[in-house]
Amino acid sequence: MDSIEPVKQLLTKMFERLFLKEKAFKSFSAASADDIKEMWKNLELFGGPLEDNLKQAELNKCLKERPELKAFMEHCTTSRSYSFCIKKCADPSCSICLRPRLPPDVFKQLHRFPDPVPGI
Repeated sequence: MDSIEPVKQLLTKMFERLFLKEKAFKSFSAASADDIKEMWKNLELFGGPLEDNLKQAELNKCLKERPELKAFMEHCTTSRSYSFCIKKCADPSCSICLRPRLPPDVFKQLHRFPDPVPGI
């Protein structure tokens, strides 16, 4: 971990100098082990305990067994080759996702990542 840290910092600095449509790229730190444990705890709210060593490839099998989690993933997430985005719908009558905690004017400024377009 210590030997890769300088490389991560260098790549972060390089990406933060890039722009897309006059907007600078932003970089974020990867999730910590505690963040990942918290995510798994939240996933357990959709139908009971999950195995600690559940892999991404096994998640699809897990989804079939947990209809509430599957509904959330289909409703609130967008998965692409290079990105995964979670965004609530902000519909007050929605029974799948909770209302956003952000003020409505701030939440409206959040957008999903656009699909990449070759040559642009």
